[in-house]
Amino acid sequence: MASKLCLVPFFSALLLFPGCSQGPKLVSVEGAVTYQGKLVPMGSIVFVPSNGGPNAEGNIGKDGKFHLLTRDLGPGAVIGEHKVMIIALEDSPGLLPEDTRPLKPPLIPIKYSDLNQSGLTAKVEDKANVINFDLK
Repeated sequence: MASKLCLVPFFSALLLFPGCSQGPKLVSVEGAVTYQGKLVPMGSIVFVPSNGGPNAEGNIGKDGKFHLLTRDLGPGAVIGEHKVMIIALEDSPGLLPEDTRPLKPPLIPIKYSDLNQSGLTAKVEDKANVINFDLK
């Protein structure tokens, strides 16, 4: 009986700490990317939280739309302010490293692919977010 009474504080403590968190809370983030008023038909977008935390990434589809995913955690992004970078290059199928043909030019100015130069930011709120980027 005494050994069973020793377990009472242990199980009581378990009730106070129901378990470890599975990581930060993620919320849905989707949107579209346009450049000079036209949809950007391919590329990638990355949200980097200003206060730390995991990055969220998404592919830009033919319709210019994206949905963010946080690697190893699931769909969405962490809540808060983010710096954003967008990379949009045309495919160069069959191009090998030793190929001397020039690469196709980027679909958007290269500055948008650098967090420190893009000037792009986004605020992810505790709700389903639709965040569009109209690049100039």
